Amino acid sequence: MNPDSLLDAITRKDAVVFVPDPRDRRTTTLFSDGIANVVRAMEAKGVRRVLTVSSAGLEPTSGMPPAKRMYAAWVLERRMRNVYLDLARMEDELEFSDTDWTVVRAAPSDRPAAGAYRVSAAGSGGARHVSRQAVANYLLAHLADWETYQRKLLISSNGNGRGGAGT
Repeated sequence: MNPDSLLDAITRKDAVVFVPDPRDRRTTTLFSDGIANVVRAMEAKGVRRVLTVSSAGLEPTSGMPPAKRMYAAWVLERRMRNVYLDLARMEDELEFSDTDWTVVRAAPSDRPAAGAYRVSAAGSGGARHVSRQAVANYLLAHLADWETYQRKLLISSNGNGRGGAGT
């Protein structure tokens, strides 16, 4: 939460991967303040590339069946509202920054990676849980992928219910 504390960590780096983990669902600014501080530190050190993880549930899609879409909206409004509001602010901070950002939306699972995962434009379809390992693999594999710059992407399992290890 202190941009000055990030300067040494960012010095001589090509990219930053920002993946904060709040411990509960209380009101937070961990995501929005955190990314604002990261961006300030990046600007001070001349680093342009940043990737972050957001939530697949941030934008329930019209492609979902009605019952699933209503449940997703209820979860968003009732159970995850505070976290999701801050995630949306984090994404806004990146959109207005002068960085080469990528937001990867996911519904991460602690299950071991198995099978393949799919990546699509955020908001283009329903999400299935995907292993944290698959999300990490995707982030690392796309650190320098200019096709993902200024994009919000959804990473999801291919439907085997166990997450994924690769595309």
